[in-house]
Amino acid sequence: LMKVKTDGTQNQLVAESDTGFYYLNVVGDWIYYCCGSVWRMRTDGSQREMISPLNGYCLNILADAGYFCVDAGYYCTLYKFDLKTLEVTEFLTLYPEKDTIYLIEPWFVDGKMLYWKYGVSTAEDDGFYVMDLSTKKERLLLESCWSLIVCDDTIYYNMDGNLYSLKYTDPKAKAKQICSGLLLPNSSVSGGAQDVSLS
Repeated sequence: LMKVKTDGTQNQLVAESDTGFYYLNVVGDWIYYCCGSVWRMRTDGSQREMISPLNGYCLNILADAGYFCVDAGYYCTLYKFDLKTLEVTEFLTLYPEKDTIYLIEPWFVDGKMLYWKYGVSTAEDDGFYVMDLSTKKERLLLESCWSLIVCDDTIYYNMDGNLYSLKYTDPKAKAKQICSGLLLPNSSVSGGAQDVSLS
């Protein structure tokens, strides 16, 4: 793992690992990451410590807590840990009673989790959902689409050759067609709409 100034200078080695560094989150002078398990270390590479031995992915730091997922076959368990104590607790197990449902890697934005959910015998549940992490209530946003980008409080997606936008934070919002013939790249999260030149 390397760090470098935004002008390209001071390229420095922070740490080495045979398993790599994934889902990096930098909070203050701490780096939180996954590499088969969940870890943190100082931005200078010191004080490396394991947070959880679980094979976590989609690590995200929100406010004073961290969240990560653990895949368990056809369902996903979401874990939460306190940034001060590093105490790890099971936060939510999604759909353990429906063993035909699985989730594509979720995204975390401003206290919400956005995720795809697919099923085999329960196809009526298929779609792209948003869940408020404070209430653990989910809401269906889209039944399907070709590709999708999350930008702040809005999702942009392709369907039927058209580009649409939908403000996912507003339960009453309806999708708006922006244009036709423009295809988005693979699904991702962006820091703002300007990053995908949709303004």
